[in-house]
Amino acid sequence: MKMLIVAEERGLIEALTIGLAYEWPDVRVLAATDGAAGLRQFIQETPDLTLLDLHLRDNGGWTLLQQIREVSRAPVIVLAARGAELEEVKRQGLEPDEYLVTPFSPNQLFTRISAALRGVAEARPPATVVATVRGPRAGAPARTLAARQTPPTPARRRAVHLQHLAPRHG
Repeated sequence: MKMLIVAEERGLIEALTIGLAYEWPDVRVLAATDGAAGLRQFIQETPDLTLLDLHLRDNGGWTLLQQIREVSRAPVIVLAARGAELEEVKRQGLEPDEYLVTPFSPNQLFTRISAALRGVAEARPPATVVATVRGPRAGAPARTLAARQTPPTPARRRAVHLQHLAPRHG
């Protein structure tokens, strides 16, 4: 699983990376500190989920959210310091999957990430796996079996108190 973090504040990126790696051990975290680098990472890596801090220079967060929505329906969780920005996001019709006003608790964030990923998994049809099975005797004809597999889900959440990872904007 790949997650992209786009934020200017390196401390926020580091805290989120540590928390995500702890919560989902198989995650590959990608990071960018501006909108242009975030868009490049998004297009090259096609992350399963993006955490986007709206407070990038030159309204880069707003622009990036718009650019992502033009090419993908992958989940985007917007992080912002003011609740009033939610109204602006809605007014512009940019449709993030989730919106968190900072400061937020890590448990809030992890719950929102799990919900967004679960929504993606439920929207995708199960993958079909095809296997060839040989008959019990030599020369017996091979049979092809098709089985449905459910997409992988994130690791089960651990009840952990990670308040020290809460990002602080100020």
